[in-house]
Amino acid sequence: QAMTQVVDRMVKLMQADEKLAGAIKSQNFSFTADITDLKARYYLSFRAGQVAGEAGDDPQGTTLTLKLNSETFDDLFSGAKDAMSLAMTGKISFSGNTSAGMALMGAMGNIQRAYKAARVA
Repeated sequence: QAMTQVVDRMVKLMQADEKLAGAIKSQNFSFTADITDLKARYYLSFRAGQVAGEAGDDPQGTTLTLKLNSETFDDLFSGAKDAMSLAMTGKISFSGNTSAGMALMGAMGNIQRAYKAARVA
């Protein structure tokens, strides 16, 4: 439940972030995070400058799925560790469209800023 509250706050912060909207104005991707130890799933979508997300599946379909535990989710979205090192150590796995993964990495700085703010709120 605490993770759901953080994700909800993060989405609201991203929806109000004009810098992020500019960065994703031509993007069309979403990702799902399967958080294994919490048995939870969240999605975030970035389409034409709009951000959406919540617990569950993206109703428009997911282009990339991340599988990780809650500690790794926090490491990735707080910026403590990068996706490549987490993948190389087996702490995160990806499936789906790899170009969506590159788009996600391009927006990660803005996402991390929102996540860190949501986590302390």
